[in-house]
Amino acid sequence: MQRCRHHQWGAPRFADEGGAYCRKRLDLNACGMKCPAFEARTAITTQKHLQAIITFYDFLVRHGLTPYNFVRDVKREYARENRARPVKEKVVPSMDELRSLLRATPGENRRALYFFLAKTGCRISEAIRIPLDLEHVDLENGWARIPSGGKRRGNPFLVIDAELKRELTQYLKWRRGRAKSDFLFVNYAGRGFNPQDTWAI
Repeated sequence: MQRCRHHQWGAPRFADEGGAYCRKRLDLNACGMKCPAFEARTAITTQKHLQAIITFYDFLVRHGLTPYNFVRDVKREYARENRARPVKEKVVPSMDELRSLLRATPGENRRALYFFLAKTGCRISEAIRIPLDLEHVDLENGWARIPSGGKRRGNPFLVIDAELKRELTQYLKWRRGRAKSDFLFVNYAGRGFNPQDTWAI
């Protein structure tokens, strides 16, 4: 289950390099991995494609259009020969390790933003849209509210615990006199974070 993008897309860039268009179509026996446009499908992807074909043949069997779904045998044989590698377990840092990492983050604004994300679990696109006003942030009572219009479907309120409150209080002192925006989190220029800033994060 391999395909040659060289043939599929016509590959003009390879022709520009002095080579002719690929005429081998899907026969990769001659070039194989040497072909610059070769792409091998992963075992999991191939099994998903086979499952889609199995579903189609099950439909044909139910309507009497074919006597037997042979694709099931093909998938079974393929799974034996191409067993997927075991997935490594994700390493989740402990809360103490996360605190050490956050406290080592340079910049009051970024450290406060990272703490806010870690403690509340909200998306970064949601956090940077929160305005600093009484309708959206109440440190005294320990909550923040995400503005409507984003991807969130459900409760927009976020809990601010004592540790996060201390970090935000310290950050707001840094923010005072620098902010040129009404957003809670601002960059070093005093303006709200834009999507380009969040990609770097």
